[in-house]
Order: sequence, then structure tokens, then C-alpha cells
Amino acid sequence: GTSFKRLDDIKNMMENGEVDIFVCKDASRLGRNLLESLKFIEFVEEHEVEIFFESEEFNPDLFPLIAWFNERRAKDDSDKIRRVLRHKLENGLVIVPPFGYKKENDTMVPDENSADIVRKIFEMAYNGSTPAQIADYLNIIHAPSPSEGHSTQRKIVNSIWSRDNVRRILKNRTYTGTYIGGKIEKVSYKSKKYRPVPEENQVVIHNHHEALVSQEHFDYIQAHLKSFKIAGRRPTLNPLAGMMYCGRCGTSILLRARDGDKPVKYVCGKHNREGVDRKSTRLNSSHSS
Repeated sequence: GTSFKRLDDIKNMMENGEVDIFVCKDASRLGRNLLESLKFIEFVEEHEVEIFFESEEFNPDLFPLIAWFNERRAKDDSDKIRRVLRHKLENGLVIVPPFGYKKENDTMVPDENSADIVRKIFEMAYNGSTPAQIADYLNIIHAPSPSEGHSTQRKIVNSIWSRDNVRRILKNRTYTGTYIGGKIEKVSYKSKKYRPVPEENQVVIHNHHEALVSQEHFDYIQAHLKSFKIAGRRPTLNPLAGMMYCGRCGTSILLRARDGDKPVKYVCGKHNREGVDRKSTRLNSSHSS
């Protein structure tokens, strides 16, 4: 009840003169956000729509106080949920396992459909392969991507590996057998946005589950990951931002700087993010032949 976006269609109807009376069970069902509640009531009154609450009387003078109490209820409920969630984290209960693991009885066990892929990523990195090289290899062998092979169902599935996918896996301490919970939190009970939690406030449990990489190899890879970063990249202003799109996939075209004195170049955003789509390349080659 802290978001009022669900009432946007009704507000449009009010603006068009299609609503004479707005009926709600009580003030709390209207919403549990003081500011948004007051703005909505003001909007309704401006468009000469009558407000009617089924189980209580609507009093314009007392409504701000009632709306404040309703928001406090939402905050109290949010605080209770956070405490329960924190208690679960501190007891090592798994909520969403990372790629390479699956959830069994509130704990994590290797998911053999994807665990071998994670082991291969760390093996290649330990032997000197860069994240981009590892991503290319995984695309060549058609390895399931994190969104394809994850044990939980994703709304958006991306079948292409990118160096960012690989880098996130290589930096994730969970694969050493250490459980890390509470890494992000909501900005507030009224917001859908999340922010990172400082490391000292995160929940860390060592030897929590079976490791997919040794601590020694993990530490070695972290020390060498910095050398894989692209040096000399500088921000470049794109005067045509939002005006150019890839003719093949429809993704926005990005402007990218190049090393040395080379001129800037325009690239497909999907290609820049995911690299070459090996599957499409092979398919096109077979058709042309």
C-alpha cells in the first residue's frame, strides 16, 4: 500500500470526468503512504470527485492524522519482516542460491548442471585466461548462462555469456564455501530501490556449504583480476545518445573510446555488453553456405 501507481488509471478517468464517486473500504486500503495519500485526496477534490470509505467516515480534517498512523503500520510491518529475514540469514538459511548451487532444505548444495561450469571458469582464470576469453569459450561450447541454468526461474533469460557474467562469478566468495547474506537492502520501506550494505554489516558464515573453488585459488584470482581491466578507458560524450539503434537487434548504439589516438567508434549496445553471438554467427554462416 505504499505505492500509488496502481491508481494511475483511476486518476486518468477522473481527469476525463468519468468518475463521480471514489469508494474504498477504509483509509488504510487507499494507501499507507502519508505524502501520497494527501496528494491523492487533493487530486480527487480538485476534480470534484466524492470520497467514500465503507467502514469509516471520511473526515478531511482528521484524514492526515489517520494517514500517518497507517504509514506507521507499514513501517512497523517492514521492520518485523527485516528482523525475521535477518534472523534467517544469521542462521545460514538460503533464500536464493547463486549460479552453480541449488537449494535443498534451506541449505545450498552444488547443482551439477551448472557447478562444473563454475569450476571451469575458476580453472581457466587460475591458468591465466581473461574474463572475455572465458566468456568466448563458454559461448562456443553453448554452456548454459546464469539466467538459463539458474535453479530459480527468471523472467528474462539471456543465453549469451559476457565478461561481466564471468567477472561476477570470479569475485563471488560464496564459491569458496563461505555464506554471505544481507549484501543489499531496500533504501526504505516505501522504496523499491536497493543499496549495498557495508561489509561489516553483512552476515558471513565460513564453511557453510561445499566449495567449488579452494580459498587459495580464489585469492590468487582476486589478486590478478585487476590486470584484466581495460586501462585508459575514458568517458565519451555521445551527441546522438537515444537516437541511433542497431538495425539487427534494435538495441541502442553506444559511442566507445579507443586506445591511443584511434578515433571513437559506434557499437551495438548488445554486442558491447555480451560480445559476439556465436550461435547466430554459425547459423548465418550455414545459411550462406
